[in-house]
Amino acid sequence: MKQYQKKINLIIIAGLLFSPITTYAMEKNETIYSTLKSDGNRDNTTVSNHLSWLEEGDINDDTELKNILNIGGPEEFTKKENNLSWKSIGNDIYYQGETEKELPIKTEIKYFFNGEEKKVEEILGKSGKIQIQIQFQNQLKNSILINRNVTELYTPFVTMVGTTLNSKENKNIKINNGKVVGTGNRYTLIGIAAPGLYDSLKLKELENLNEITLSYETTNFSLNTIYIVSTPKLLEENDLKIFDKMDELYQNMQELQENMNQLEDGANKLAKGANKLNNGTKELENGIQNALEGIKKLQIASKEMENGLSQAVPKLNQIEKIISNINIAGKLQQLTDLQNANTNTINTLTKTNTNFMQTLNNQNLDITKKEESLLIDLQNAFNAGLIDKNQMNQIILIKKTYDGNKQMISLLNLNNQAIKEILNNLKIITPQLNDLTNGINQLKKALKGANELNQGINVLQTGIQTIYNATGKLSIGTKELSNGANTLSEGTSLLNNQGIKKLNNYTHSLKNYNDKIEALINLSHEYNGFTSKNSNNTNFVSVVKSEKITYQK
Repeated sequence: MKQYQKKINLIIIAGLLFSPITTYAMEKNETIYSTLKSDGNRDNTTVSNHLSWLEEGDINDDTELKNILNIGGPEEFTKKENNLSWKSIGNDIYYQGETEKELPIKTEIKYFFNGEEKKVEEILGKSGKIQIQIQFQNQLKNSILINRNVTELYTPFVTMVGTTLNSKENKNIKINNGKVVGTGNRYTLIGIAAPGLYDSLKLKELENLNEITLSYETTNFSLNTIYIVSTPKLLEENDLKIFDKMDELYQNMQELQENMNQLEDGANKLAKGANKLNNGTKELENGIQNALEGIKKLQIASKEMENGLSQAVPKLNQIEKIISNINIAGKLQQLTDLQNANTNTINTLTKTNTNFMQTLNNQNLDITKKEESLLIDLQNAFNAGLIDKNQMNQIILIKKTYDGNKQMISLLNLNNQAIKEILNNLKIITPQLNDLTNGINQLKKALKGANELNQGINVLQTGIQTIYNATGKLSIGTKELSNGANTLSEGTSLLNNQGIKKLNNYTHSLKNYNDKIEALINLSHEYNGFTSKNSNNTNFVSVVKSEKITYQK
């Protein structure tokens, strides 16, 4: 009997390891002892209560027990319904009582011999493969409001199962959710279960925590005593701080998702803008090509313009180098500078045409007329002896130059309109991509020499030719930019849809599990006793008594 009680005490101590230690004016520890039949059905139940931290005088206690017996001292008590009043002398009080109340954890034990289910008495003393399945069913279901939804949760219990097997008659011993420890002539088997936890959380990883299975080979089967200890106390209050961190993680993940949505939207706008830029660059290239046909006739007009061209070429070479980096901020600056250069060129051509008009007006010739009309006027002036053949040819050249300038001005205005639209689109997109394009600003320092095109028509010719050459490379660069922007948009969408959104959904699920776990912990702390409402710690100790064969079959 002493050895039996010693084993029970060891199991109780192990069960208490799962329980938090708290200090109150009066602390009550409740232990429910039950004996179970070999199939797990309850035989009888006795409840022992331990009251500690007591002062002298009247002590009020709560209990549903019947046939109460003070087993630790001389203290007397009176009981009215569930209220128990003790005359305390300052010592701990130990008392027992009886109850017919059903245990919160229902136990069912099945035995299999060589793969077939059997009763214990049918296989005592036999040799073969043994499997013992101990299944637990949590009886305490609660309806809890979580995130405005009613959820069914079970009061969480941790259940430990312990037994021993001798090493002489048993081998190949296994236990799920537990451990087998060899101690020389016998094995100690310890298993852990959490009945109801899978039903509460629906996590596949917890699916097998409602049962413990022992399996081994024996040459002489006997049922050793099985000890089962359960407790509803899981964590201490300080451990609940982890849920604050989970809430913070959830909030951060929500912010990350919002930022990622903005980034994806920005990447899509960038792709659209880059496509417009690519189309505008092609139009610009075609326009400059048409303008070159007229500008080539102005090569003799100014040596100064040619000198200016020599300064513009290195700057335009920088355009080629910078465009290869496909830098959005640089494209903004490049297009702005190009727009300025176009404007300056327009101003130069306009000024030149004005000078042409003034020159011919002094000769009573209208350069704005159509070429056929002007030729008639020139022929009349020539016939009248007002101008000679050389002057007539110079005026014709000026007329062609004037018309070429007007065509160039028109093309450059169209280009500026296209560039303006592209710039507007890029300026909308750029602020949302600063963190991804931190090198774009380097391109803003390029193309400083584009304004030197206003130094002369000769420089204009060479400059426009250089612009045309560079525009071909700009077209290549903008095409790469368009492809890169499309790739960025697709990659950002893929990252958002396949990565961030899934991670956010996972975090949302984790948040749901977090809320459920927190609710389970609260249920654990709210459990105040099996037969009382004021127990600080409650432990259930069930014993399946051993059965051995007393004769050889």
